[in-house]
Amino acid sequence: MKVHDVVIIMSVFNGEKYVAEQIDSILCQESVNVKLWVRDDGSTDSTASLISEKYANDDRVFIQKGKNLGACKSFIEAVFSCNFVGDYYGFSDADDVWVTDKIKHSIDQLKKDGSDIPVAVSTRLQIVDEFLAPIGYTKIPRKGLIFKNAIVETVASGASILMNEQAFKLVRSVRPSHAVMHDAWVYLVISAFGKFIYSEYPTIKYRQHGSNVFGASRSLKKKIASRFSRLSSVSPFRVQAEDFMHCFGKSLSKENYVILDKYCNHHRSFQRRVMFALNPTVSFQSAKASIYLRFLSLLGKV
Repeated sequence: MKVHDVVIIMSVFNGEKYVAEQIDSILCQESVNVKLWVRDDGSTDSTASLISEKYANDDRVFIQKGKNLGACKSFIEAVFSCNFVGDYYGFSDADDVWVTDKIKHSIDQLKKDGSDIPVAVSTRLQIVDEFLAPIGYTKIPRKGLIFKNAIVETVASGASILMNEQAFKLVRSVRPSHAVMHDAWVYLVISAFGKFIYSEYPTIKYRQHGSNVFGASRSLKKKIASRFSRLSSVSPFRVQAEDFMHCFGKSLSKENYVILDKYCNHHRSFQRRVMFALNPTVSFQSAKASIYLRFLSLLGKV
């Protein structure tokens, strides 16, 4: 059997405490040849020097040092800078730990759909504390990973994503200007033109700690605050959708074009907002969020 070459892209900022443990878990993946492209996002701690020194003689690891751009722009910069070539491509956070068959399991899922179209897989995560003690698991997206969901929500965790070469080329075909996050953009692009698979097998120990850029869950107070903030501003997902329409609109299937166009333009009149609220073309994974979507659409905030 062929041993596949797999390229993993990581962005890290001030990750000296956990990054070596994560890199080691990537390099120890079974049954694959892994190359790791790391972009240091202007860390002010010893992250860059730690990686440079520990993996100085390991040609599987490359570190790209850059100025601080923030997590989303840093990942996108890494995607378009990476010159490693592989059969499959994926992302990694800097503070988790991968189970040893994480990549192998994902490749097995991807092979079920062949290689004629862009295909990606995202898996469930095991949530752990800073000492890797189990806390729980991320929710399973019961509606599947589909385009009309990707327009308004991110459920494909970037850390778990692995994609075939066709999908990676598609992602790199256009550089986004207004992505919500790198995984939100990847989910949108691939679900529009290919297929996104979800696996319930947990492949990552998703570490929660005080320095997380993004966590698996939020407190009730923060969730309420987030809901109220949506009432005073336009959803960043609509801004992303408008950017996506500009980049890929002419290439979309008729069905997906209609779905996206109605979402991007429903806010332009009260009549359109009412019609969209009654029959939205997009959907959230949860029933509660879907009801909230209808309410926000009336206000032109979704």
